[in-house]
Amino acid sequence: MMQSSDAPQVPRIPADVTVAGEYRAEVAHVFRAAYERGATIRALVKTSGRSFGFVRKLLGESGATMRPRGGPWRRRSSTEAPDSVPVTDAAV
Repeated sequence: MMQSSDAPQVPRIPADVTVAGEYRAEVAHVFRAAYERGATIRALVKTSGRSFGFVRKLLGESGATMRPRGGPWRRRSSTEAPDSVPVTDAAV
């Protein structure tokens, strides 16, 4: 897993540069490799200079398996009941 101090090795792409065709496929490959090594989308955004939406879309196009939102501090999903709420039959 990448440490937060490690900048992903992706190219800086100015906003006025169109990323299409073979160049887009090459950039997508580089972004996917960095993401699969542990870089976050936000780190890719910061390093590349492109938007969150651009980076996320490019990763999706490349076939990258997207990680769930959040980090290690997220212990349960929002659909799970908190441990402190007792389960009762009062609603029956």
